[in-house]
Amino acid sequence: GKIDEAIACYRAALAVLPDCAKAHNNLGALLARRGENDEAIVHYQKALELNPNHVDAHNNLGILLANMGQADAAIAHFRKALETSPHAVRVLKNLGMALVQSGQVIDATSVFQNALALARSAGDEAQTKTIEQILGKLYETANAAGANATGQAP
Repeated sequence: GKIDEAIACYRAALAVLPDCAKAHNNLGALLARRGENDEAIVHYQKALELNPNHVDAHNNLGILLANMGQADAAIAHFRKALETSPHAVRVLKNLGMALVQSGQVIDATSVFQNALALARSAGDEAQTKTIEQILGKLYETANAAGANATGQAP
């Protein structure tokens, strides 16, 4: 369908402009959507080789690695993206999710609180609502764990 056509277009563009980081990142994203993770990783890495501060390539590679169960590697990419774009709410949210995945819930909570403040100040209602829901779940889980640790009912 449309993804196959887009992939073909990006492959054709890269045949002419092999050093286009944006095209490598976009092709990687399309390949990841189709489940071709190994090839997607190759294109994200090529984008980062060409532009080490490519926020979208770090973020996209981080998402893919997290989905593959490689939370620590994902965290590294999200942190690298945030060096270039520290107010990127979507990257902060992804970092928070990867931190939860790796068991770093306290760090994740701090990251989500920062993302929430940025989303609110930007007037981004959709991100604000999503992050509030995530924080709510984290707080519920922490409260239940604390109650269970003391022998109290949650």
